[in-house]
Amino acid sequence: MNNLVTEINKHNWDSINDCQDLKLLGKLLFKWLNNSINYIVNPTHILSIDENNYSKGIEALNYSNKTIIHCINKFLLLIDEHWNENKDIKKFIDVFIPALLGYSLLESNDQTKHKNIEKLIHPYFF
Repeated sequence: MNNLVTEINKHNWDSINDCQDLKLLGKLLFKWLNNSINYIVNPTHILSIDENNYSKGIEALNYSNKTIIHCINKFLLLIDEHWNENKDIKKFIDVFIPALLGYSLLESNDQTKHKNIEKLIHPYFF
């Protein structure tokens, strides 16, 4: 992975385009998410979503958060049919969704983080 990062830092995007190792590309994505940004979706905005009226809570968010959540939900719909049968997809989602909220490692006893993750993927899996 370090060679790939070095090539990217040299603006050699062919190295990404030529890479066929999806696990390596996934690790690279999470490395970037965890080290380069605080979050994609602000966790405090997710906290404001009322679990009993999900759609109203989403509507109250600003345009960029609504759009991001909409895109995440579309992505989850695309993989929905493989959700339970493919452990790699489950592992990916278990890392991807927390990373979008700026959580690098989810602590098992942090109920607020778990609730935010559930709210982000609520319509499809919870």
